[in-house]
Amino acid sequence: MVDPDGRELVMSCGAALAHLCVALRGLGHDAEVSTFPDPGDADLLAIVAGGGRHTPDAGDRELFQAIETRRTHRAEFAAGPVAPRSLALLRTEAESAGADLTVVTGEERQDIVTLVGEGDRVQFGDSAFRRELAAWMRPNHTRRRDGIRGDAMGLGAVTSLVAPTIVATFDTGGRQATKDQRLAQASPALLVLSTAGDAPADWLSAGQAVALLLLRATAEGLGASFLNQPIEVPVLRDRLRTRLGGDTHPQLLLRVGRASTGAGSLRRPVADVLAQRGR
Repeated sequence: MVDPDGRELVMSCGAALAHLCVALRGLGHDAEVSTFPDPGDADLLAIVAGGGRHTPDAGDRELFQAIETRRTHRAEFAAGPVAPRSLALLRTEAESAGADLTVVTGEERQDIVTLVGEGDRVQFGDSAFRRELAAWMRPNHTRRRDGIRGDAMGLGAVTSLVAPTIVATFDTGGRQATKDQRLAQASPALLVLSTAGDAPADWLSAGQAVALLLLRATAEGLGASFLNQPIEVPVLRDRLRTRLGGDTHPQLLLRVGRASTGAGSLRRPVADVLAQRGR
């Protein structure tokens, strides 16, 4: 329901691709990447080969080390602005993958905060969306290796048990809108990641870009999370694009700031997502 065209799915594959390349460089190998190598197979997004030896520089090592510590921060951030130098580094990482990163300020920021609330009300007003969201929610003490644990959303042990049922059953869009608008308004930095086009190749680039900028943010001592409601609702995405000038296609809306390390989302074992053929 939240991603009927597979846009965010392709972006998640782009993020995995970026992490693989970061790991190769961090381990001393060049990464040779060929995207969409087979016109007859739209699902084959990339082929990656380890190239020659690569001597990791400080930046390579920082990104590599950030892979295991990066977590989505869903709570409020500490007070204080994000340093311009850090924002410039995030923009550089995004641009290296072919995306644009806009720091939203002034009236544009307030308009986007409003769109976040509208997106919550639209999405939570759809019972199919709520059931899909509830299916990914996990109690704090779970043996599952996917989904979002309750404590990653600031829920206590008991609340995390009943939250999926509440979400699936009741339209809490108004309450969620108030919460998310407050988070957006108080965020030290509100960022929009955009691409020139809006085809699968652009989505893959956006995924690589967000992975790199999130790793760089982690290396800079920053946390981040998403407020993608205005992008996941088509009519609101059109309004957001117009508000930003209409030249590019918004792919992700992020909030960034200083954050302590908290509970993170669950991680699947590598064996669950890696298939080996032959040697």
